[in-house]
Amino acid sequence: MSGRDWERREFERLDLKLNHDTPMLLWHHSFARRRQLSFDMHYACEIGIVCRGAMLRTYRDHERMVRPGGVWLCGLWEPHGGRVTQAPCESLAFAVLPEMLALSRYPEASQINWTAPFMAPPERRPRVGARAAKEVLSLVRYFKRGIREHGGSPPPLLLRFALMEVLRILLQDWQTSGTETSAQAGRQINRAVQLVFSRKGPLTATEAAKACEMSRSHFDRVFPNIMGLSFPAFALRHRLHGVAEQLLATRDPLKTIAGEWGFADASHLLRRFVELFGCTPKEYRNTERGGRTV
Repeated sequence: MSGRDWERREFERLDLKLNHDTPMLLWHHSFARRRQLSFDMHYACEIGIVCRGAMLRTYRDHERMVRPGGVWLCGLWEPHGGRVTQAPCESLAFAVLPEMLALSRYPEASQINWTAPFMAPPERRPRVGARAAKEVLSLVRYFKRGIREHGGSPPPLLLRFALMEVLRILLQDWQTSGTETSAQAGRQINRAVQLVFSRKGPLTATEAAKACEMSRSHFDRVFPNIMGLSFPAFALRHRLHGVAEQLLATRDPLKTIAGEWGFADASHLLRRFVELFGCTPKEYRNTERGGRTV
């Protein structure tokens, strides 16, 4: 997928409702045939395991094929998706509150930063070798047996045990670069992301940095490390996708939509829209609607 196609794609924002009392979620998926997977983003660390079949996991500038016993990782608000390339396919995935990982400490391994694999760039994240893949699959069989014994709803302690054991396997041969973004920075950047999502109008990087309690220079360095693009580009992308949704959901004229989404005028919106989507708002509305009425 080209960089331009990636930016045009809409990513579903998931509200996983993770908190101190519910810091983890488990997804168990089975696919009978090859198919496209959803593209989404969320405030959680995600770790997934392919139990059988194969998946191609897709990030902005990286793709990774994951086969049985293999693992994929996603960071905070990181857009991601993929497709099932070999079916039948089965996977387990954990969504984890980063604060839970950041606070996990064991005297025997006090130096380990459990959030580091998620905060590293996708191409630098740990991979599972052939021997470790067998260990992961053995763990999966044990975990799935526990799920069945508890009627499909494993107790939190079992979830946490399985997660930390997979992370232990991943990290045993992985050398961190020491430059990964911290979970604390992720929590701070989350404030800027939520601020963008909460409004239609423009938001300056200075305003966002202040909301994150960061200096502007530090914010400008950290935001791209976590989100994969600059804050101005992220904020503009959000507004343009909001415009695209409104074009399809209403018959509002471009001038009205431009004003609602904080563009100077219809011409300003037109230029920005064409830069991202490669067509005019009118062309987008006519093509994507496909003759549907509102």
